[in-house]
Amino acid sequence: ADPESEIYVPRGSRSNSKIKLYLERRGISDKVVEQCIDSGIIYESVYGEVVFLGFNEDGEVKYASCRSCDDSRNMRDCRGSKKAYSFRTGEGKSDTVHVFESAIDALSYATLLESEGKDWNRFDLLSLGGVAFGKQDGQVTMPKALKNYLDSNTNAKRIYLHLDNDEAGRTAARIINDGMGRKYEIRLLFPPMGKDYNEYLQLKIRKERENGERRKTERNSRETGRDR
Repeated sequence: ADPESEIYVPRGSRSNSKIKLYLERRGISDKVVEQCIDSGIIYESVYGEVVFLGFNEDGEVKYASCRSCDDSRNMRDCRGSKKAYSFRTGEGKSDTVHVFESAIDALSYATLLESEGKDWNRFDLLSLGGVAFGKQDGQVTMPKALKNYLDSNTNAKRIYLHLDNDEAGRTAARIINDGMGRKYEIRLLFPPMGKDYNEYLQLKIRKERENGERRKTERNSRETGRDR
């Protein structure tokens, strides 16, 4: 094998307990996490990191991104990773692709879909692995992950951009819209709250919990009043 084409991924841990706890803290649904583990697209490394994998058309690992499960927020792409095969869910045959900056944001959106009673497995959710843009012949090139997805999926008609609601995310959305807006229907779907979709998910969970506690308190107050 050509060493230049090899990808080096960390060995897996005997358990996935750390990444389950970490992703639960980030608001990701247990069912979403379990399905990702069962399908082999995420796992826990021997270093206690969560590893997000991407595959080529032959099912070979071509991309791996590691993220620490502590507060350090250390993130890295493994040596030999190819952004063109960045982390994604779905069969890659949908007429709509939902695009995110990170795998965590994609899984956050999967959790939101699940909470609405939708089967998130039927949606193509694609992580760009960041929003850096290159240049070729003086022209800005599209993110490799998105270009590869569109090249391999002739069914694609719509691109829904769920990028971060910050300067980098808005700039990336504008560049993609300008570059592909004539060929595809593009929607800019920034998170309704927070900077990104994971922050939005956590804020939404917190708000629902607070509303539930308030309703419980009001109900208890009414019952106490009736007892007097």
